[in-house]
Amino acid sequence: MINFEDFYNRPLWYQSEEARALFNDAQLQIIKETIDYIDNQLDFENDLSHIVFWSDYTLVNRLMHWLSLLNNAKGIDSLGYSPLVLATLWAFKNHKPITKQTQHQCDISISLIQEFLSFNIPIGDLDDAKLLLMNVFIWSERPDFVVSSLRKQMFTYSRTDTDNVFNKSYKGLINYLFVKTPLPNFLFPYLIDCSDAEYQLIINILDGKSLRKNMPSDFNLSKSENAILQADNINLPQVKDHILERFVLATRILKEFPDKHEILNIVIFRSRIFIDQIESFRNDLVFWKSVFRFLVINAEEFGYLNTMSHYIDYFEWQRYFSEEPLKYTLKGRTFKSVNRIVGHYHYRYGHMTTYIKYKWKPLPIEKWFSMDETFTYAIEEITDGKRLLDESKALGHCVFTYGESCNNGFVHIFSLSKIRKAIKKSFITIEVRGNLITQIAGKNNQAPSQYVIDLIEEWGAVNSLSIR
Repeated sequence: MINFEDFYNRPLWYQSEEARALFNDAQLQIIKETIDYIDNQLDFENDLSHIVFWSDYTLVNRLMHWLSLLNNAKGIDSLGYSPLVLATLWAFKNHKPITKQTQHQCDISISLIQEFLSFNIPIGDLDDAKLLLMNVFIWSERPDFVVSSLRKQMFTYSRTDTDNVFNKSYKGLINYLFVKTPLPNFLFPYLIDCSDAEYQLIINILDGKSLRKNMPSDFNLSKSENAILQADNINLPQVKDHILERFVLATRILKEFPDKHEILNIVIFRSRIFIDQIESFRNDLVFWKSVFRFLVINAEEFGYLNTMSHYIDYFEWQRYFSEEPLKYTLKGRTFKSVNRIVGHYHYRYGHMTTYIKYKWKPLPIEKWFSMDETFTYAIEEITDGKRLLDESKALGHCVFTYGESCNNGFVHIFSLSKIRKAIKKSFITIEVRGNLITQIAGKNNQAPSQYVIDLIEEWGAVNSLSIR
């Protein structure tokens, strides 16, 4: 068990001899003034040490300048200070535009953030702080883009309870600040994960330039693909890289049936290859087009769309993890023949002995309870192969086949149980990827009731998870 008194009284890195050799007295004082008000000191220390060890001295000095000015602006109870400091370290650590700004751009950015802190505007989480910073970087680089006043919104937020941009998702901030006319905004929600090239593409889009003409030449986007991208119907799963390429690949699959974007979104959310091995997905795009075509043509046979997930699991297993990788094809296969063999697959691979031996690291989410007049409900993570197999057998679905992904940390599986008179019974399985609840399955893959969804949403809200 963690001794929290020892944890909070532990020596801090910036107090070590190593840190004293890297910082001068003024810089150490800035760090001390910062860390005293940081909610997550460990993340601050880890990011700070990473920047110091892997950056040149000029960049470290720039970071110290930022921290000093944030300290001067925070006020004693500033609600946005801690996440903005952590977001600033994230921006330096990940070489965001903050590391390349001119002095004038830096002054604009800091001035805006100082004003934000002075109005004591709360920030929901670290991602919101990152999105705010990225918008500020665009503003500092191209102030001529700004069509709406952020300062006015700060002022009204601090004095009224009326509708305000800061009462909404920070993902929509770019549309409020910069967008004059309807633009393809598929990249905007992924602003914090964009590469330098993708960030520059966003700048060009906001500048009114043609999407097709400003795409990297190796993508060679056609007019029809451009139209699909601008329709903004593709939702990426929780990914952190190759954002633009993933959109383009998904667009090329969707092109054959442009109105079937719901099925396409299931394919890319479900595909472990799309999420974890984008190069393999790119090189095998013809196969994935055939998967999408099969699902669309046989859509009425599935009953409800979520059932398709288990077929995608099977296709992916046969294509990449069988004894003859890249040999499996859907050519000439009917829904009946595939449906029959998918059942055998779930039985056969649902009992792989290697998975039973697996144990993996859980998410930092505590066991959760809720009660009504009949039952106590509990949600807890499954962290070993044997327990995963028990869940699969009890509920008659294929969750055990996810053992490899769980062991590699790509997927986390939680079990929702009913408890009555000390008897506990699993009845819902929950799949989590990143900070998204990507699947909820009952016995024999039945869809959950609205009551169950409400329970899971309540649990998700407590743990910063949202349902896809």
